[in-house]
Amino acid sequence: MERLIGYLDHNFWARIEALVPYTLGTLNEKVLDWIDEISTKPLEELQESRSIRFKQEKPLLSALPADCFDVRDPVPLSVSRESTICYETNRYSVPPQYIGTTLQMLIHPLHRNVALMGPQGLIRSFPLVSPGSHSTVFFPEDRAQLLARWKHEQGRVQGWRASCKKASKPWIDVDIRAPSAYDALIVEAREALV
Repeated sequence: MERLIGYLDHNFWARIEALVPYTLGTLNEKVLDWIDEISTKPLEELQESRSIRFKQEKPLLSALPADCFDVRDPVPLSVSRESTICYETNRYSVPPQYIGTTLQMLIHPLHRNVALMGPQGLIRSFPLVSPGSHSTVFFPEDRAQLLARWKHEQGRVQGWRASCKKASKPWIDVDIRAPSAYDALIVEAREALV
């Protein structure tokens, strides 16, 4: 790709610099003329032009895939205990079953819409909030699922606490004495040793 940019810079732009200022229309015309010119010029290595070579190779080219290429950038994100992911200082809720896992956010390079992917595929698509705004986006369905999970966990913890109380040792009664009672016990113990 860098060689192509250098070729464009040294062969096309060198001819255009005299046309300052130029419009997009004039640039489009000039680039089409330039492409026609280089297509008919013979390549040294092959002794034939690009247009002739393309006609020979065209039947050998395979068709483009029916689906578009996925140009989205995957970003792995960990799901926190609060059932959120954090990207560009903003937090977004996810279904609570993904707490503690890593999900992939597919970010399109041309717009701010993303797709959140889990192990079974697409979880949801949504637009991103402006970067650096420290916002929290909580989707309503996640809030309901998180509340249901919290209630279930609370019930489980209460049941565990109740079973711990039943299995605890019986209470032992302890006598409460004044410190002088211990002084008397020490005196008795000394007399018994003598």
